[in-house]
Amino acid sequence: MLDDTLLAAVVRSHVGPHARVWRYGHDNVTPMTIVLETAEEAVEHPVAVYWVDGGLPENYSLPSLTPAVVVFNSRYLEMAGYLRGLLTDDLSSTEQLSGIAEQACLEIMAELTLRYGDPAVACYLAARSLTVGRVHPLPPSLQDIERIPIDEMYMAVWFLPLLHELGHVHFENAGPGDPVVSEAYLDRLVDAVMAASFGDAYEQARGALSRGESFRSLSRDVLTVEVRADLFAVDVLLAATQRVMRQLGSAEGFSAERFVAENLMMFRLFHHMVIEYLAQVFAVDDTAVDGVRDAFLAMARHDEERMAAFDEGFVAAQEQCLDPMRRHNDVLLRLAERAADDPVVVHFVERFCRLAESLDVDSPDLQILADVVERPADAAGIIQQARMAFLVAWVSGPDTDEPFTVQAPDGQLVVPVYVTEADVDELTGAFGDRLAPGYALRRVAIVSPTEHNAMLTILQHLPESKRGRARVIFDGSPAFVRWLRSIAGRDR
Repeated sequence: MLDDTLLAAVVRSHVGPHARVWRYGHDNVTPMTIVLETAEEAVEHPVAVYWVDGGLPENYSLPSLTPAVVVFNSRYLEMAGYLRGLLTDDLSSTEQLSGIAEQACLEIMAELTLRYGDPAVACYLAARSLTVGRVHPLPPSLQDIERIPIDEMYMAVWFLPLLHELGHVHFENAGPGDPVVSEAYLDRLVDAVMAASFGDAYEQARGALSRGESFRSLSRDVLTVEVRADLFAVDVLLAATQRVMRQLGSAEGFSAERFVAENLMMFRLFHHMVIEYLAQVFAVDDTAVDGVRDAFLAMARHDEERMAAFDEGFVAAQEQCLDPMRRHNDVLLRLAERAADDPVVVHFVERFCRLAESLDVDSPDLQILADVVERPADAAGIIQQARMAFLVAWVSGPDTDEPFTVQAPDGQLVVPVYVTEADVDELTGAFGDRLAPGYALRRVAIVSPTEHNAMLTILQHLPESKRGRARVIFDGSPAFVRWLRSIAGRDR
């Protein structure tokens, strides 16, 4: 059994040293303590729930520990409330929703990319989220979400993601159990998700999944685990919601229809499976299941138009996150124009920079954003002064004129980018003699204010057949250091 000091250190190692972290206790009777007590009755394994204020917008669990750790993040709660509000807020029309959803999804992806991806891409996504449209709605604060009435919507927004993580703890320690959905259902689900997410690139993405090259989150094993956790969450949330409303003296006001609607709003992708499960729960007998299911399906179809607009914005954000060719070169200049006279933009950029600092992430592009926060009136001048020459090796020959790539041990094609002529000349000298007759290497300078724009320029000059495997890495970055180590290990 791990003690509190060690558990807190485990949590801090992931969320960073600057986030506020504390273990959530059961001292007072609150909706959250009732939810946790209801869940713990089903989990039958010691659990330590940690509240994290700040950091990345993500909840997660470490179910194999004793006690198992579940992290509940206030930023995740704010963004969940924000996304749900976009779908139901009458202040935005369906026509406006796509652009607003793109903004919100880009903002979330930017924050997660700081931790799990390239800081230059994270900076692009953050800047793009602030320049998609002229209006940038403020997400609700934790205090805003706390003030909403405690009902079916409150319970779903606050606790469904938390209970999903507790579901992972339950099934990690209870064993696999019986299948909850068929493999055929999972295959249809994956097809629907990939077709909606990748559009014209669907066949290429499906091929990569079938070869096991990427998209592990869409594998049958992973999806089965996620479905189990989702059903656990719905089951416990139903019992906990009824308990909370009895505690408040409002049990008679519990609405099965509203409970289902709020859960469908939160689940989205798995709503057909959730509908089937809830139809079984709420039907008075077996003969009533079909009628209840049809009623719930009609509720799900009611908001299809807004759902489709939201999905359009999500797909636009995801395409830019995954495909550099979908990105825009002028985003930073447009951000500078907005920052000069829009304090809301400066506020969002400042918060993004604070998050990067709390995660100990740094890069030249982040420094530009930090300078914009310090001197927003001079934002355009800051970007102009940041222009520098990024140096790459360039190969030319018969039918070839493109950036030079080095195959990494993992099969990816690496384009190393340098800041000094001596370093790039060393690369061209090392590889120049290995080229076929008629081919030569030379040094090329790409002038850009940011690493991200330099990366886009490099990728645009690669043949389409190479872009999917290409990775541009910059001298001095952690990725560059890892690449050098992998080359050294291969050469020994």
